[in-house]
Amino acid sequence: MAALSDKRLLLCSLVLVLVSLLHFATFASSETSSVAAAEALLKWKASLDNQSQPLLSSWVGDRPCNNWVGIACEELELGVTSLNLSSFGLIGTLYNLNFSYFPNLLTIDLYNNSLNGTIPDSIGNLPKLTHLDLAHNELSGTFTPTIWNLSKLLFFHFTGNQISGRIPPEIGQMTNGNNLTGPIPASMGNLGNLSSLQLNDNKLFGSLPREIGMLGNLSRLTLQGNEFSGSLPPEIGKLGNLRQLFLSNNTLSGSIPQEVGMLRSLTELDLSSNSFTGVIPSSLGNLSELEQLYLYSNNISGPIPEELGLLQHVWILQLLDNNLSGPIPASIGKMSALANLRLEQNQLSGPIPTTLGNLTKLDTLLPQQICLTRSLEMFSAINNHFTGPIPTSLKNCTSLKRVRLEGNQLTGNISEAFGIHPSFLKISNNNISGKIPPELGEAAQLGVLDLSSNHLTGMIPKGTGTPEERYRHNLEGMKQLETLNLSHNNLSGSIPSTFDQSASLTSIDISYNELEGRIPNIKAFHEAPITALQNNKGLCGNATGLEACPKMIPNLPSKRNNQVRKTEAKSREAQNDNLFAIWSYDGKMVYENIIDATEEFDSKYCIGVGGYGSVYKAELPTSQVVAVKKLHSLPDGEICNQKAFTSEIRALTEIRHLRKEQKTLDWIKRANVIKEYEAHIADFGTARLLKHDSSNWTSLAGTFGYMAPELAYTMEVNEKCDVYSFGVLTLEIIMGKHPGDLISSLTSSAFTTLNMPLKDVLDQRLSLPMNEAAREVLSIAKIAIACLNTVPQSRPTMQQVSQELSTQKLHLPSTLHMITLGEVVDL
Repeated sequence: MAALSDKRLLLCSLVLVLVSLLHFATFASSETSSVAAAEALLKWKASLDNQSQPLLSSWVGDRPCNNWVGIACEELELGVTSLNLSSFGLIGTLYNLNFSYFPNLLTIDLYNNSLNGTIPDSIGNLPKLTHLDLAHNELSGTFTPTIWNLSKLLFFHFTGNQISGRIPPEIGQMTNGNNLTGPIPASMGNLGNLSSLQLNDNKLFGSLPREIGMLGNLSRLTLQGNEFSGSLPPEIGKLGNLRQLFLSNNTLSGSIPQEVGMLRSLTELDLSSNSFTGVIPSSLGNLSELEQLYLYSNNISGPIPEELGLLQHVWILQLLDNNLSGPIPASIGKMSALANLRLEQNQLSGPIPTTLGNLTKLDTLLPQQICLTRSLEMFSAINNHFTGPIPTSLKNCTSLKRVRLEGNQLTGNISEAFGIHPSFLKISNNNISGKIPPELGEAAQLGVLDLSSNHLTGMIPKGTGTPEERYRHNLEGMKQLETLNLSHNNLSGSIPSTFDQSASLTSIDISYNELEGRIPNIKAFHEAPITALQNNKGLCGNATGLEACPKMIPNLPSKRNNQVRKTEAKSREAQNDNLFAIWSYDGKMVYENIIDATEEFDSKYCIGVGGYGSVYKAELPTSQVVAVKKLHSLPDGEICNQKAFTSEIRALTEIRHLRKEQKTLDWIKRANVIKEYEAHIADFGTARLLKHDSSNWTSLAGTFGYMAPELAYTMEVNEKCDVYSFGVLTLEIIMGKHPGDLISSLTSSAFTTLNMPLKDVLDQRLSLPMNEAAREVLSIAKIAIACLNTVPQSRPTMQQVSQELSTQKLHLPSTLHMITLGEVVDL
């Protein structure tokens, strides 16, 4: 018995010895592995440039798991499991980093550094690696074949490098922004664990393999911006976890398969800018989670399916530029979230359904009763076959900026449809009748007006109200007008002389009307081709193909207004005789001589325009040449402060300018100096002629690119003007150049501009900002664009701007290079 007990004790002792030896061996092995890993990391650190090495100052000794920056170890015996040096600013290569010493490595994140050269072969010796991010570096060459040994890889990010060549059959997951060519290999279907496949903006071609349907875990598939052709395989419907499918800007053809309607998790579907034909599959109505649907710029035909009305979460529906026909289905009115509906450039017919009146968030297409919420900015339905009247609700729609209804069969009276709000109005080639509403003469923002090829009658309006008010309103409303097309109507009478002040007008066409009299004295009319003026009743003036006008053509309203002013002046002359003593001997004669010498203040004698008046050159019968300042008329035709006015006249009689040494301008005061970015001198003393409660400003030479557009029309300086200028200056800083072209595009709500990537707008001399800097740039861009809103009341206050700049850092919805200007606006 004792012997048996001794044997058992000996056996237990041996087991304990073996376990201890095994533990010691494991510990010794992990220690050896840790030392080897440390040596490999230190060797790589030494190969980096001198600026990079101080960033890794904690890398000392032989224990990388002990507080080495960027190094993580899940368990000590496993050694290094994570290498994360994202956005560290490292410069160098990966050539001296031997990955073979990290058998338990799970994550490599070297995103956004300046690593160059090729990817070393040893990277294939990481059997447990699941996350590899080398994006936004300067890596080049082709993929090393060993990289396809990483069988556990779930995330593979190479955006923003210079990797080139064909996609190998062993591909894992790769992303956009390289120079990859060739077709997608069928072997990709073996990557069943893949959750995201981003190959957009490369040079890939060929058809999409059917094996793509085997990627059952895929949630994001972005292949836009390549050269894929052929049909969309029906196997795409097997991707039940797919949430984003982007295939735009390829040459895919054939019908959109009904199987797309099986993607029940889909939130974004973009098949735009391809060559798809056939009809819109009714199965799309099954995509209950869908939020954005883009099918524009294809060759899709047939009707819009009623089933689209089931998409309760869709807020963007863009079907423009296809061959769709038939009416707009009434079921669209059930899409309660819909805010952006684009149907133009199709063959749609019939009236716009009244059910669209239920869409209170809609901002692009309206029925009669919409714009109750005053949120509509764009009304576009060009080149269809729509019938019926233009919605009368547009007349008071203060948010409206762009209206494009050309190329339809719309009817009704134009005077009932439009007020003073749009900046872009095209309704040519319809059956619109009536007179042009006078309110359009007051549209301060109007830049493009095309009413051609309709049945309009009457005269070109001069504005509303008294003669003085009509002159002022029309003058202000036309200052921003660049394009005017009234051709092929039945307009009659003369062209208002207020067009003489439309310096911004560059293109006109008034042909095929019944117009007569003198053409305006501006470049746009003088240089217009004869085809833009022909077939009228009797136009004359300085333009090719027109006869010269008689010496006096009474188009100008000045004569009548002069008589009114003369009559009103008689009651004051007795009081002011001694004031004007220097003229009293022939004042009336001089007045008449000035009128005759300037041909009733014809614009050809104008030698300057200030904030409060225009200066004309006049040669009197005595051969004396004088400069005459004609003050801009006030709305009520009266000088507000007669005493102030007479004081300034007395001061003017004492002015001498001997062109000697410079003098101190001791009369500069707040009424005469307006600070925009520097001091500017206003018209001497004429600020007192304005009403005491009005806002005064002066023309600012050289800074028009920074001024709010309404300043040219309202003459009202307020905080919102400064907010606009701040927006211009802010955009100029982040763009590296004046943003004039971008502002013009944003003001016109150009569709292509809103789809422009933000990265293309930023200063191209600088590298794309990342992480925190990217969030700050995104916030600044959003604030700047908000400051440029053409509706002053919609701009933020400077206090709000200050608060947002101090506190707001927007969350990046995706990487910065994928964000469009439209997404910035919507954030």
